[in-house]
Amino acid sequence: MFHSNNILSLFLWEFCYYFILKFVMNKNIKLSRNAVSFCHSILVIILSLGFYHDILDITWLKYLSAGYFIYDTIHTKRKTIMDFGFICHHIICIISLQYFESDVYQSYFVDIFFYSEISNVLMYLVYHQLHTTHKHLFILQFFQTLIFLYIRVYVLFIIGINLSYDKNVSYFSLGLWLVYTLGLIWGLKLCQQFANNVSGSFQLYF
Repeated sequence: MFHSNNILSLFLWEFCYYFILKFVMNKNIKLSRNAVSFCHSILVIILSLGFYHDILDITWLKYLSAGYFIYDTIHTKRKTIMDFGFICHHIICIISLQYFESDVYQSYFVDIFFYSEISNVLMYLVYHQLHTTHKHLFILQFFQTLIFLYIRVYVLFIIGINLSYDKNVSYFSLGLWLVYTLGLIWGLKLCQQFANNVSGSFQLYF
C-alpha cells in the first residue's frame, strides 16, 4: 500500500523546507514550516481543480500530499495534546491518500482535501502576518475565521453525513469524524483569537 513515490515526495518537501528556511525566511523555522504548508494548500487546490476538469491525474495529488503529511509529522513537536491531534490527523490523511485511485473513495476524498485546504490558506497567511508585519491582520483574521468555520463546520459535515450513509465507504467515516472534531476544536481557537483581537482593538480605540 505504501509506495516509493511517497518517499520521493517526502524528500521534495524536505528540500522545499530547507530551501525556504535558508534563502527565504532567514532561518526562521516556524515561518518556514508555515510557508511549506501554504505551498501544499495551494498545490492541493490546483491539483484538485485539475482533477475536477479532467486535466490532471489523481496520482499527483495522492503522492505529493502523502509526502507532505509524512514530512509535517516528522517536524511536528510532541509536547501538547494538540500536537498529538495533528499527528493523528496526518496519519488518517496518509492512510486515506492510499485509496485515492479507487473509484469508490475518490470523489469523497478529493472533496475533503480540496475544501480542507481552501479553509487552511488564510490560516497560513494570518500566521505569517502575526509573526511579521501585522499588516491587514484584522481583515485577514475575520475572513479566516468565517471561511474556516463555514467549511469545517458545515461543508465537511455534509460530506461526512454522505460518507456515513454510503455502505461502500461508511467505515472510513470514523476517521473523517475524528478529523472533523479536530477542526471544530481549532475553529473554536480561531474564534477565541479573533475575539481577543477585536477586544484589544476596541480597548485601544476607546
